[in-house]
Amino acid sequence: MGFIDENLGEGKKDEVPTVPLTVDGKPTSKQSWADADTVNLDGSPYRLKGFNAPEVSHVKGGIFVPREPGADTAEQDVRTVIKEGNYTDLVTAGKDKYNRTLVNAKNPSNRTLDSALTTL
Repeated sequence: MGFIDENLGEGKKDEVPTVPLTVDGKPTSKQSWADADTVNLDGSPYRLKGFNAPEVSHVKGGIFVPREPGADTAEQDVRTVIKEGNYTDLVTAGKDKYNRTLVNAKNPSNRTLDSALTTL
């Protein structure tokens, strides 16, 4: 764990257990969260559609970029809603300007994660 992780709280990511996610119905095995609206699955980045979460602190081009307000718990909050609402199937919907695959997270009732998050 580096200085940023130790001093800015990034080490708390595992407080909410990850749930198995699928992409277009296919299981994935390796999961890591970049921030509350971007998850890396099996080495590929996926951007959750329908909401924009605060950015976590990071280094970009050798320059430290501090986290945005609300970033402390945003990832944990989103992961909790995913787990409790069973929004585990990511349905692909194109690419964004950063070449991440855009996805809608859906539950078995076909409700989308963004509709749940924006009504909280």
